[in-house]
Amino acid sequence: MKIRTKLTLFFTLVFLGLFVVFFVFLFGSFRFRMTNILENRINKITSDVIKKNKLNAAPSYDELRKISLSFREAKKNEPPPPRPPSDKGGNRYVPFFWITIYDNDLNILNQTDYAKNFNIKIKESDLKKKSFIINFKNAESDNLFTSNVDNISFGIAKSYGLKTLDGSDFYIVTLHPFTEENEYLTELERIIFALTIVVIVIIFIIGILYSKYSLSPINKIIKQLNDITNYDLSKRVITKNNKDEIGELTLSVNNLLSRIEKAFLMEKQFASDVSHEFKTPIASLRLSIEELINNEHLSDDSLDRLGRNLEVLYSLDFLVKKLLYMSKLEQGIIKFKPEKFILKTTIDKIINNLQLIAQNKNLKINCFIDVHCEINGDKELLYIALYNIVENALKYTEKGFVNITATNGENKIIISIEDTGRGIPQEDIDKIFDKFYRTDKSRKENEGYGMGLTISKRIIEIHNGKISVESRENSGTLFTVEIKKIQY
Repeated sequence: MKIRTKLTLFFTLVFLGLFVVFFVFLFGSFRFRMTNILENRINKITSDVIKKNKLNAAPSYDELRKISLSFREAKKNEPPPPRPPSDKGGNRYVPFFWITIYDNDLNILNQTDYAKNFNIKIKESDLKKKSFIINFKNAESDNLFTSNVDNISFGIAKSYGLKTLDGSDFYIVTLHPFTEENEYLTELERIIFALTIVVIVIIFIIGILYSKYSLSPINKIIKQLNDITNYDLSKRVITKNNKDEIGELTLSVNNLLSRIEKAFLMEKQFASDVSHEFKTPIASLRLSIEELINNEHLSDDSLDRLGRNLEVLYSLDFLVKKLLYMSKLEQGIIKFKPEKFILKTTIDKIINNLQLIAQNKNLKINCFIDVHCEINGDKELLYIALYNIVENALKYTEKGFVNITATNGENKIIISIEDTGRGIPQEDIDKIFDKFYRTDKSRKENEGYGMGLTISKRIIEIHNGKISVESRENSGTLFTVEIKKIQY
């Protein structure tokens, strides 16, 4: 997962968490406040009923049954009215209160008129609770309130314990409908949910934009670093602000590039110096051995040993020349001379020069070249690059064929060189273009110093092209060269 995605998710989750905590607190506070107001109303009306009917001074249960509990309460089928502070007559308005009086065995002693129309059951454990939020629609037989009530879905109930003058316990249970308030809370929940969805989307978008803005300096650094190749390490990363963490990172990267550039230059210079130093003594030794071989008095055994030594010197001379050539390529000493030429002519020349190797190994070279393939590039350099690849294909193929194909793509020329050789192990594919790299098998059975493919890759890169390889052991190898159709 990218840092940008992680930052966006982190940003979204943090703000979403804060948002949820805030609205849960807001909703809880609102619900607590509303419930507290209704409980206070229940306490007030119950206190008034107790005082008006002198329930706290009732002599006995019989007297409680005789008391007429009355106050301003709604009728059974009367719809819930609005809640003004006072009615038209100026009297305090008491909306939908139901009051029931129970004895110690929870038998009903008395009720208000509205409460008589409903079967209200109560358990002893309910009397110990501070208050109840009752869902009438989902009520069951073992709940406190079991009867469904028209237009009423929820209610709040409270119980009050008192004693008669003869010492008997009785309980007053007061109910206040909570439907309208609950609908407000339900609507608030819907609004909060909708707002949560909207806030998630907004925060996510803001998080994407913010992370993009925050990481833009790093993206610029990455882009600049991608433009730096091992053939040109002189470039440096540039940033506007050098005082923040990004600036410190840029400084560290530039210091690292300087050290790498210095090491590369030393390596290139070393290869160039060694090649030049070896060139003269190798040439002298070769001439000396060639003169000795022409001596008629040498035995056959001496001639054979001198011949093998001469072959080694030829091989070393070839390696020195390749090292010098590679050094010149890397340092840009070899001039790039682009020109338009027909690719088939170059391929035919390569096949002619390598035909003897193919014949000695009974290999067939098949050529499928589009005669209209015209390349803008350095003819001599491309000859060397393709020659090395075809030579490698012949070198590591014991039987079968080598196919050379070239076609015109939309914006590029595609050249494929396929063989039926031993193939390349998967762990070696990414390393075959490295300087001096060869597989163990090739070291035992074939000559070479692992420079050919390195030179080919560099030449193709000079042409703004790319080279890729696909291979399976004992099934063959396919090299694909793509060169853009660029006008120089």
